[in-house]
Amino acid sequence: MDDNANAYDYVDVLDGLGIHFGHLKDIFTDCEFRGKNICGLFYPFLTEEGICFTFNSPNFTSIYREESHFTELDLSDKYHVNNESLSWSLDEGFHRHANSTLEHYPYRTMGGGIRAGISMKLRNVKIDFDSTCRSVFDGFKVLLHTPGEIPRLSKKYIQVPMNQHILISVKPTVMTTSKNLQNYPPHTRQCFFEHERYLRFFKVYTQANCELECLTNYTLSKCNCVTFSMPRNTATPVCGPAKIDCYRRAEFEVMSKEFHENIDQPEGCILKTVCNCLPSCTAILYNSEISTTKFTDDNTTNTLSSKQTTSQMVFFRIFFKENQYIASKRSELFGLTDFLANVGGLLGLFLGISAIGVAELAYFFIIRFNINLCYRISVVEEHSGE
Repeated sequence: MDDNANAYDYVDVLDGLGIHFGHLKDIFTDCEFRGKNICGLFYPFLTEEGICFTFNSPNFTSIYREESHFTELDLSDKYHVNNESLSWSLDEGFHRHANSTLEHYPYRTMGGGIRAGISMKLRNVKIDFDSTCRSVFDGFKVLLHTPGEIPRLSKKYIQVPMNQHILISVKPTVMTTSKNLQNYPPHTRQCFFEHERYLRFFKVYTQANCELECLTNYTLSKCNCVTFSMPRNTATPVCGPAKIDCYRRAEFEVMSKEFHENIDQPEGCILKTVCNCLPSCTAILYNSEISTTKFTDDNTTNTLSSKQTTSQMVFFRIFFKENQYIASKRSELFGLTDFLANVGGLLGLFLGISAIGVAELAYFFIIRFNINLCYRISVVEEHSGE
């Protein structure tokens, strides 16, 4: 077995094993979003599971830096897909010119509920299913992620089994951060703003992108190569079959180092770990609720590639549960202004005195005292005269 693989062969092999873009109409039979057919808007993206298809993500050059812009991974050119660049960022949201229209990328939903979501009907040909490949799961894997974040199916995904009608109700958890926290160090506030943490391969900082880059660097240092789906430049070799055990051990070693460094930190101290991948100061997580029911379709026999083959269907909808959501916000619990105000109040209580207090003291100890003294003297003189 070769230690390293040819940089351009593995993509062709994966492409031959996977779904060809020209045959997507045989898989994506019905896709609807905002009343439009969007089957043609899915484009290929290389992941550790092979070539997958994604929707509403930015183009290759909007995610990766020039150093990692190796052409064999840019499958949008290979399949003639004209995916767009982002007019949106995690920290700033949509750019000012994009706020007034729904046509800017990424596409926005117009509200919550099933009708405002995305619906898809997918077909899987039974003869293409191999129970010895990865797992015995017969169906599709679906992953929800923010635009600009690299999908990693080894981390999480939703199983979509065949012959099922599936509703995926999404409730986002959004964390934002007050701008005045930019004056604090990142490890004090426990997050990075997008411009604060430079990534060698990615233009967009997210915790997931940072962790992938950290794993890539560690794998390269340990195995002298990286896996086919990891970001790299053209000079970096791709690990061949002989290095499978090496890069698998590298992943577990990175997780072990992160785990022990987090546990061994002294109480009250915030130190950098080996990856130094704090969460984004603006982060979105998608919490999903799934309901399923059996799906039957009369069209179970289809002619594909001049053969009469039996296929299975799955129909699923993804939608936001509510029109609005409540976001959490990181902010100062006790800022400099609050500190000065409280110190001033305490000093005023125990040490200080106000201008009105000075006037009152002058009145009671000088003016009032003299008036009372004069009154007592006049009373004594009146009694003496009697």
